[in-house]
Amino acid sequence: MKTQYKKLLSYLSEADQALVGLSRRLPKALKGLKIEDDLGSLSNILRRLAIVGIVFLVAAIVLWFVIWITYVGPRGQLSNPENQLAVATALPTATPTPNAPSSAWENGGWLNPEEARALRQQPNVINFALLGKDDSVKYSKNLSVEFSATGSDWMRAKPANMTALDVNQSSVRMVADGKDYVLNVLQPFVFADQQQFVWIVDLQGNLWQILSDNVQLDTLENVTSTLPVGLPPNPQLSFSF
Repeated sequence: MKTQYKKLLSYLSEADQALVGLSRRLPKALKGLKIEDDLGSLSNILRRLAIVGIVFLVAAIVLWFVIWITYVGPRGQLSNPENQLAVATALPTATPTPNAPSSAWENGGWLNPEEARALRQQPNVINFALLGKDDSVKYSKNLSVEFSATGSDWMRAKPANMTALDVNQSSVRMVADGKDYVLNVLQPFVFADQQQFVWIVDLQGNLWQILSDNVQLDTLENVTSTLPVGLPPNPQLSFSF
């Protein structure tokens, strides 16, 4: 027992001497390492790494923004063919308007002013008439319309631009758009700016209309042969100079 106790004391004494020696050598070893200089170098390195990291981060943000604008954002959506509007490569065909001139009576040709003046001396004048807003009147050379109030598309009406209508025997005086016009009863006419309707004044002084699409143009000779009464010459008949 005493022997073991002596050995333990011997081990403790040796450990104590080793610690004393280490404590004497450690300051010299730490002094040789120059810890202050190493810490300064490490700080500089970390600072450079931080600057480089910030530069890379900014570059990455800019690159992402450019990619988003070009391919993902509004410009990217506009560049997508599915989002683009188709541009017509040809002009659309104009849709005819109700006021467009009807080829049905335009193709018949018109009397010149001298021929129109001569109508004042002729009986049974029922030439198709085109009334212009400038007080002008044109007469078809050889076209007219047969009027029948029964079983047809004719209906009683009055144009909005007409302010006066007076019938004296077979002569009809009208005021439309502030202009005076003189025609005959049973003589078909249209207003140049309202050619969707054809108009006629009957023997009783009633005003009738029919859609231009439904009107049946016929030769002047055929329509004249169906007149219920003869019409005397009208010296006041309007015509264009």
